[in-house]
Amino acid sequence: MESEVAAALIATPVAVLAALAAYGAGKVQGRGTVDSVRRASQRESYAHLLATSYAFTRIGENWLRRPESPPQPATSAEEVDQLTVAADRVVEASFVVSLEGPAHIAERAMHISGYAMAAAGTARTRHQVGANEEMRREADRLDGVYRTQLSVAMSAFTFDASTYLNSGKVPRRRRWWSRRGTASD
Repeated sequence: MESEVAAALIATPVAVLAALAAYGAGKVQGRGTVDSVRRASQRESYAHLLATSYAFTRIGENWLRRPESPPQPATSAEEVDQLTVAADRVVEASFVVSLEGPAHIAERAMHISGYAMAAAGTARTRHQVGANEEMRREADRLDGVYRTQLSVAMSAFTFDASTYLNSGKVPRRRRWWSRRGTASD
């Protein structure tokens, strides 16, 4: 009887360890599936933000005036509406990215939506000022600035999102700043 008790006492910890190892392996394997689904969802939201941002940049290219070009009529109400709707789509997509995270990607998404809203605002200003050439010229200048900043923000977002999705790591330059609690860029 003593040998049976001794065998049970030895077998019990081994069985508990085996059960814990199996549980841990299952948990890791299950976590891998959850991570995979989460990454797929993030990838989809990131791609949607970039697609809506690109669509926004394409609106109005034919009526944007450059300093060396001849004067053009003010932006029409239809053009302002198109840009406003497109900017709203960019903002909505950036909110989804903010929910998906992580924080440094969400910050990049908010930059994109801010520049899109600012560019839509310059179109609204251009429409409202009508024949005032000086104010239209300033609105054109600001539009160029915001669209350039939007392009830069899209590039930065693409780089950081790609790095994160493909490696799971925050780009090195962002990690350095995030430790200090300050925003760069």
